[in-house]
Amino acid sequence: MKVCEKILAVLVAGAGVAEAAAPMNDDFASRQVLSGAAVNVTATNVEATMEGGENDLGGLYGATVWYSWTAPAAGWVRVETTGSEIDTVLRVTTGTAADSLVEIGYNDDDGEDGEVTSSLTFSAVAGQVYNLAVGGMGGWTGAISLRIASGDGALPPVVLSSVTLRPSVVDVTEAAAEVTVGMTVAAGTYSGDGVARWSFTAANGREIRGEYESWDTGRPVSEGTMTVPKSFMPGEWTLTVELSAGGFRPVRFGGSESGAPYVFPVGGVPVLTVRNSGGYDAAPPVLRSIAVGPLTSGVTHEVSVESGAVTLPVRVELTDDFSGVDRVEVGIEADIGGLYSMVSSVLVRTAGTEVAGVWTGSISVSSEVTTGAYRVFVIAEDKDGRRSYYNGERGGELIPGGELALRVLNGSGIYALWRGSWSSGDDVARQIGGVSDDPDGDGVNNLLCMAFDLNPFGWWNPGSYLPEVTMTGAGGERRLRIRYARRKDERGTLGLSYVPQFGAGGGMWEDASAQAVVTDLGYGWEEVVVTDTVTAGVAGRRFGRVKVTYAE
Repeated sequence: MKVCEKILAVLVAGAGVAEAAAPMNDDFASRQVLSGAAVNVTATNVEATMEGGENDLGGLYGATVWYSWTAPAAGWVRVETTGSEIDTVLRVTTGTAADSLVEIGYNDDDGEDGEVTSSLTFSAVAGQVYNLAVGGMGGWTGAISLRIASGDGALPPVVLSSVTLRPSVVDVTEAAAEVTVGMTVAAGTYSGDGVARWSFTAANGREIRGEYESWDTGRPVSEGTMTVPKSFMPGEWTLTVELSAGGFRPVRFGGSESGAPYVFPVGGVPVLTVRNSGGYDAAPPVLRSIAVGPLTSGVTHEVSVESGAVTLPVRVELTDDFSGVDRVEVGIEADIGGLYSMVSSVLVRTAGTEVAGVWTGSISVSSEVTTGAYRVFVIAEDKDGRRSYYNGERGGELIPGGELALRVLNGSGIYALWRGSWSSGDDVARQIGGVSDDPDGDGVNNLLCMAFDLNPFGWWNPGSYLPEVTMTGAGGERRLRIRYARRKDERGTLGLSYVPQFGAGGGMWEDASAQAVVTDLGYGWEEVVVTDTVTAGVAGRRFGRVKVTYAE
């Protein structure tokens, strides 16, 4: 077994270091006032907190700082955090109290070239005060850039001036219904034609998608139709419209899990109301039984792909009493420290009916699958679009009989998976090299880049996942504190070891793992906070570091 280790040390003297304070605009009540048609500010959300009303995006962001900005004129406004060192989430609201704000819109990832900073473009009302909240994805902290542009500088490539639905209320008790979507698309910075795609989304995440339709900024209205299936789920459905053409990336108006970068103009957008008094298929397909090669519930089987691919036969039994099963996918998956790997195959029905039948096929585990622990998953979708997900973890339903576990052997571990996540081909993979290499020459080698989720080529190094060593406490009780993020190792497959250490210098370090307070951050990561047991007043000086070891 090859063991590599690297120590990431941040040295902080125990005396004369002040405890970090929260930003002045940490709270809604003390938000920083911005003015003017164009604004450019830099800030930090280090030590920022959350307060009432800030967390109604389901924990998407935290450590927020607040601003207020009054629109000097009516028209389009673009707010963005491009240039920030962290993965940001941006939210724009109106209102005068943090727990009763009216949301204009929010955005997590801008989406351009993989950017994890945020942007939001909306139509402002002259004289209206807008509240801007900027936080870190999952609560991460660091340097933030905030820019506001208005007028021509914020004009979208194309403008969705209005949307109509005919009809806006449909009843699908007896038969499917057709809905016509009419759009007025005006020239922004682009004049010409393109294509539009729209979808309706319910509060529970269900979605109806329409086909692509053409639009032209020279025509008054572009139209297309979509079908709401018979016996579809009743409720109110909100619209998302995506406009695209050859000269610019798609412009999406409306909401999504990450929030749309562009908000519908003032006046909003119609809501589609679906009625169904005859009953509907509320439940997705049900998995009755599953067999995958030699796998047995409760037993982990090993498969070696070092000499070539291995094929495992698959047989599943499913039922869907209302509309019938439309599609079945079975595969193996692993969540290895936040790095996701999956092999899957679509099955075909070989016995029974769509309402109650048997689907068979095979999974081919290729020689490119990395060493690790995997589990079987099943995705089944019925003819009304309801989907079930079985795997017992990651929020899925339990596999009947218990989890089916598989360990793949391929002579490589998480490092190969991490390197592959940054590779567009063999040439790039060779440039990344081994765990001790430093492709971008920034002094942080590949092992530390893997351990703390940094870019090995230096295109984007947020620094927020790196260990932070700060001082906490007051007077004679001041102590060093280390805070960092590490990949979770729930299944014993990582080979990564993180050891926080404190010392007085001279090469003597003490393992502080026993003092660690661990918080699950989601997405395969957890936060670790460790406070030194020795006070600065006793030690005179203290140092902190994190030792990272990788066993391949």
